[in-house]
Amino acid sequence: NLDEEGLIITKIEKDGSILFQPIGEIDVDSIVGSTIHFKEDMFGVVSTKPVHLQTAEEKTRKTKVEDLFIDFGFNTKEEAEKFLKNGDVFSFRCKFEKILDRTYKGKTLGDRFCCSLLIHILNSELDLNITCVFLAREKGISTSSKTAAYSVKPDIAIILKPYILKDEEIKKEKKGFLLPIYDGSFRCDSELTKLVEKIALENNIPFEKIISNKKIETAKNIAASRKGVKTIVFSFPCKQYGYIEILKEEDMSTFLNLTERFLKNLKE
Repeated sequence: NLDEEGLIITKIEKDGSILFQPIGEIDVDSIVGSTIHFKEDMFGVVSTKPVHLQTAEEKTRKTKVEDLFIDFGFNTKEEAEKFLKNGDVFSFRCKFEKILDRTYKGKTLGDRFCCSLLIHILNSELDLNITCVFLAREKGISTSSKTAAYSVKPDIAIILKPYILKDEEIKKEKKGFLLPIYDGSFRCDSELTKLVEKIALENNIPFEKIISNKKIETAKNIAASRKGVKTIVFSFPCKQYGYIEILKEEDMSTFLNLTERFLKNLKE
C-alpha cells in the first residue's frame, strides 16, 4: 500500500481545537502527544484533557477518540478556519532512523519496504510477465485491490505486506519469511504454498507458516475476483508501536531472498 493511517477533521470547536476521526486502524491510546503534519510547516499535537483535570473514571478507562483533539495553537474557530476545514486529512510525523545495528524505525516502514521491493523487482531482469500494483486508498476503504484485480486480470497474485506482531509474538521473536496461510476468511493457494516451502527448505531460508492475527482484506478481495485468482501472501515480522514501525535488516534480506527465488521458480 502507498497510503497510510491518518486523521480526518470532523469539527472545529469554538476555542480553535480540532476534533477528528481516524483513517485506518489506529490505537487511539498510542497517539496522545503525537505530532501530526498538515502541510508545509504546519504541525499540531494530538491532545487530551490534562491528567490533573481528569475524573477518576477518565483516568482508568480506555481512551476514546471522542476524548482527543488536535491543538494547532489557535484560539478561536474563526482563526482555525483560515487554514483548516472539515474533511482535511493529516499524517503523523516520524523521523526515519537507525536505532540499533541493522535495525530501523520509521512511519509505515513495513509498507514502504514492500513498495521499494516492487521497484527492485521492476528493475530486475526476470524473464516473467509481471505487473506490480501500488495500492492507494486501501487503509480506510479496502476497495482499490478489487479494482486492480479486475483491471490486471492476473493468473497468480502475490501480496507483499508486513506482518504486525502482537505482544505474545514479539516475545517469541518470529524471524525471517512469514507465510500467513489463513486469516479466518482467506486461505493461501495450496500449490503456491508448497512451492514456497520447497524453496525455503532447499535453500535453508528461515520460514514459518502462520495463522494471521488480522484479516488480509487485499488478499481476500483479489482471490475472490473474476472466476477466482490463485493468491498467496508474503510477509515479514514488523513491530508496531502506535504509528511507528520497527524492522530488522536481517528479516528484510531474508524476505527479499525468498521472494526473488520464488519468482525465478515460477518461470521454471
